[in-house]
Order: sequence, then C-alpha cells, then structure tokens
Amino acid sequence: MKSAVKFRSIVDFDLIILKWIEGEFTRIIEILINKVIRNSNTFCVTS
Repeated sequence: MKSAVKFRSIVDFDLIILKWIEGEFTRIIEILINKVIRNSNTFCVTS
C-alpha cells in the first residue's frame, strides 16, 4: 500500500512537472537565447 501511494504521488508530481514544462518551456528557451545573444555580443566586443 505504501509503495502504491508513493508511486501515485510520484506520478502526480510528474504530471505537474510536465504541465509546468509545457507552460514554461518557451519562456526558458527565450531566456537561454537571450543569454546566448548577450554572451555572443560581449564576446564580439571583447574580441
């Protein structure tokens, strides 16, 4: 019973994470792209 409850909570947690990833994925990509652009700009300036 305990393992079943634990498994159920893990599954629910995974579903929550998947929904969060679906909602935040594009925002995370935008942040990463902005960081890469910023780093490349500073790299071009320094070099």
